[in-house]
Amino acid sequence: NLVPKTREFNNIQSLGNSTSWIEQSIKYEDLTVRRSETRFLGIFPSNVTLKPNTLYTYSAYVKGDGVGTLTCSVSNGNLLKCHNMVRGQNLPEEWTRVAFTFDSGRNTSTGGVKPGFEAGSLDSGASIYICGIKLERGILPTDWSPHVKDLKDNIDDVTNALNSFETSINGAFKDGIIEEMEAKAISQNLNVLNTEKADIDKEYSTVYNNTYLIGTPKTNLAS
Repeated sequence: NLVPKTREFNNIQSLGNSTSWIEQSIKYEDLTVRRSETRFLGIFPSNVTLKPNTLYTYSAYVKGDGVGTLTCSVSNGNLLKCHNMVRGQNLPEEWTRVAFTFDSGRNTSTGGVKPGFEAGSLDSGASIYICGIKLERGILPTDWSPHVKDLKDNIDDVTNALNSFETSINGAFKDGIIEEMEAKAISQNLNVLNTEKADIDKEYSTVYNNTYLIGTPKTNLAS
């Protein structure tokens, strides 16, 4: 996935039109969901540098609430063609993985190519929901997975939590007596470690269970 922070879906500075897509309290597949009631206003990654004249695939989980249509849009200053997707299809009533492919063209500087999904039409009171966006090189859409930097950030969080826990333990046992405040600090650090480990386990499972991860890379990941 070439787009960071897609599980949290809160990287506002890197998402075009994000203020028109309201973050929801519900999640799907542990992915943060955003909703819009505005047509022709897609949410798209705007801070990704792509290779020129290269095929990429953009995908997301999408559903609708009410009557409306789904379309795709990608621009590099001029509208580019979306392939492998029927534009103007009815919004799915249930969460559905949808995808389209495009050629990046010549203008691929940072923010130059902007792919996204949007509502082509929406009846009064209807909404479109989206989560789990993914931008990848090639023509085959694969299951959602995190950006490699997200995995590194989670590992760094665990490392920091372990260091903090070690400091608490060393301080608590220095005099051979664990006081109440020291016990609370140890408990808090254990909670942080458990949370960070759970985050890494989720990211690992997502990557490992990807149907397109096979052979030696999958074996190496398991070991």
